[in-house]
Amino acid sequence: MKIYRHTPDYLEVRATDRLVVLVTVLFSVVLLSVGAGLIYLFRYELADFPAATGGTIGLLLVAVGGVLFILVSWWTTFYLAYYFDKELGVFCFTTRTLLRKRVVRRSIYDVWQLWVDGEPDLMGKGHHHITIVMHDGEQLKIPSLGSTPIEQEYHEDLAYEIGEFLADLPEVAV
Repeated sequence: MKIYRHTPDYLEVRATDRLVVLVTVLFSVVLLSVGAGLIYLFRYELADFPAATGGTIGLLLVAVGGVLFILVSWWTTFYLAYYFDKELGVFCFTTRTLLRKRVVRRSIYDVWQLWVDGEPDLMGKGHHHITIVMHDGEQLKIPSLGSTPIEQEYHEDLAYEIGEFLADLPEVAV
């Protein structure tokens, strides 16, 4: 994530992770193609379904490729953007996958707190994200797209920039 545009009245942060989605979609298309080819080549042996033939392997590849494509298309975020606009008094958070788009718009005055959260992984590094809390208790987690060398420090610097931007607004505890 990086600050895309920063003026005294407007702050926009964007992130994209299209490479991961593209590679995964291409891998699932390859699985689907190879599976379809095997089904076509061994189409006469599919009557003996329990047998481990090329057709059965083709059906398995098609199933795995289809499930992988659906999962990546529905749940993997490849683009996110959020902006704070003081002139309009709006905070907008947008995430996009291949098949859906989610837009959350709130008043900039509804932002109550923001901080950096993290969950440790098996290697001990952890995955960090910025949490924005609204006055009504709603929490928006802004995930990290793409890897940064020092993820926690990067998110803390980004949260600091957002906090400084929102510092002159009333009732924002940063």
